[in-house]
Amino acid sequence: MAENSSTLTPRRRKTRAAILNAARGIVRTEGIDRLSLRKVAGAIGYTATAIYEYFAGKDDLVAALGALADDRLADYLKRPSPALPVDEQLVEIGMAYIHFAAENPEEFRILFSTPNQPPDESPEPQGSFAILYETIRVGIDSGAFDPGDLDAFAVSYTAWAFVHGMATLRLTALRDYDIDFDPVNRWALERFVSGMKE
Repeated sequence: MAENSSTLTPRRRKTRAAILNAARGIVRTEGIDRLSLRKVAGAIGYTATAIYEYFAGKDDLVAALGALADDRLADYLKRPSPALPVDEQLVEIGMAYIHFAAENPEEFRILFSTPNQPPDESPEPQGSFAILYETIRVGIDSGAFDPGDLDAFAVSYTAWAFVHGMATLRLTALRDYDIDFDPVNRWALERFVSGMKE
């Protein structure tokens, strides 16, 4: 049975980190479809059975990798200066999201490889999504954005879907196109954000 990471001893926490680092390396070089507990175990000199002391199975390991990827995405989304006007900040957050996907394609895929469990109640946004949500909430509260009849969560979902589409296209259907998409992406994001002011 897998252990809760918060209750691990320092030595076991170090082993858990080694397992996750090995798994990340496999995902980056071979893709998530090639990830297996046996392969991770071999990379760190463990048996596959020993891995089960830390993770209940591959899905549990992938979920832990997803949490790490979300932390890294959050680091990207925090890069734009909070001193920027909120509309410019939102454009830069969108660009940061696209850059994260381009620079970390396998981690980006991991983030969306397993469905989130629906909450019993509507929770406060968590993780990287909370950064987008908070920026939009501030924009609405300050009057910079006009959401019409929508609330901040609905507007954040729309913005997320918009930028996620651009990021995903760059990794899939358009991955072999030798085009500088940054100016196009910025133009699209600026028009999208401009539309939120009307």
